[in-house]
Amino acid sequence: MEILRKIDERGRFINIPVDKYKRMYVIQNHQLNTVRAFHRHNREGLLLYCLKGVWKVIYYPITTDNPQPIEKVISEGEYVEIPAPAGNGHINLTEGAILLCFADLSLEEVREEEVKEKWDLFGEEIWKIQPK
Repeated sequence: MEILRKIDERGRFINIPVDKYKRMYVIQNHQLNTVRAFHRHNREGLLLYCLKGVWKVIYYPITTDNPQPIEKVISEGEYVEIPAPAGNGHINLTEGAILLCFADLSLEEVREEEVKEKWDLFGEEIWKIQPK
């Protein structure tokens, strides 16, 4: 998918093709470092787009008995696509961070198939940022 981003003296323009998505929602946490995890979906695919700030996104394909987490840190203008079947979670690494989410299932459809997992499914250390 191609997301068009343009910045000029007037400001910022972002065009996200949404033809394959049924709904859009926004996530913004009240406190810094708030973990929202984990949610597993057998049929729902997602696109998570960082509108503001920095997010750590962790997702795991559930095509095997031993799913391995994939970690991505995204900042303004970056995104992660999570194809189904997969589980996911995220944490805001900056105050005021905004995550724009696109889902290819309706809210009613996702409620039928979503499975909630523990936030520390892969251990609590996964949510920490390691110095490099």
